[in-house]
Amino acid sequence: MPVPVPLLLVALAGTVGLTSSAYAGPPRWAELPDGAVQRIAIGSCAYPHDRQPVWTAIRRAAPDLVVLLGDNVYADTTEPTVLAEALERLGRRRNLRRLARRTPFLTTWDDHDYGPNDADGRHPAKEAMRQVTLDFFGAASSDPRRTQQGGLYGAWSFGPPGQVLQVVLLDTRWGLSPRAIDPAGRGHSTPADGPPRPDGPYRPGEGQILDEAQWAWLEQALATPADLRIIGSSIPFATEATGWETWSNFPTEQARLTELLRDAGPVLVASGDVHYGELSRYQGIYDLTSSGLSTDPYRLLPNRYRVDDVAYSGDHYAMVAVDWSAHSVAMAWVDPQGQVVASHQLGFSTLDP
Repeated sequence: MPVPVPLLLVALAGTVGLTSSAYAGPPRWAELPDGAVQRIAIGSCAYPHDRQPVWTAIRRAAPDLVVLLGDNVYADTTEPTVLAEALERLGRRRNLRRLARRTPFLTTWDDHDYGPNDADGRHPAKEAMRQVTLDFFGAASSDPRRTQQGGLYGAWSFGPPGQVLQVVLLDTRWGLSPRAIDPAGRGHSTPADGPPRPDGPYRPGEGQILDEAQWAWLEQALATPADLRIIGSSIPFATEATGWETWSNFPTEQARLTELLRDAGPVLVASGDVHYGELSRYQGIYDLTSSGLSTDPYRLLPNRYRVDDVAYSGDHYAMVAVDWSAHSVAMAWVDPQGQVVASHQLGFSTLDP
């Protein structure tokens, strides 16, 4: 999605809410859980222009795991050093560091922390950007994400038999094709005053989101036994074509992922990018969108797949609470003050497409 904040403002405000100017290195990331996971905090899109109080709200909610879906910083660059500097500024934030010490993180990226706005697979320095990102988030030198084909994707399983949660994070940038342009699209900005412009510059067309290496890996990952799966995508999966970045811009890719997930058992897609939260359902697959850790909110776009008008356009994160005994998932969108602003509950049977 576009960034309706002047870059100068972001640059000048990037130090707000930080620790002292003596940088102590990246946060000390907590170890991944070795038992059952019941509470997962999910978010994306963190503008650097305010204090990002949402990290404190997440820490107070005490999740077992935090999943970041991209636009974790807004570097908007093809230069690895610029991305490293943006991540460093994120890492100076006291409230993030306190959260990271006690709660493990899993993360993928989207356009603004992979490259420029709407960047695709032609990024000339994506390999170096991958290493910078993994360095910041504490990935070991032996982590397969450092050398695998296809980018910053990964899969992790947690919990004992009967309570196995698998988290799969996709990379929707590394192999992304150029999108088909809609001549009637109204550009990349929503005016601060005046009528909103909900229709973006793209239309459905041919091409790919994931390259073949990632598709082959994903098929193998989904063959791993799990009682519940969360599939992280940096862009929305279960929404109609709005002109902005969604899986619906590539109908063949959307159909391919749909078919894979139909055989995956209970599954919840989690997505970001759009600067608001919502719940959507497409061909039996539910997509929890959580986008707005710290952003300028966007107007809700038309979405005939939205479930029960579950939507929120302010800053928030989403909490997914798994009740293993009841075989159900409670979803809540929570603002930086800790208030639940939207919620929904689904049973495992409903999540099994």
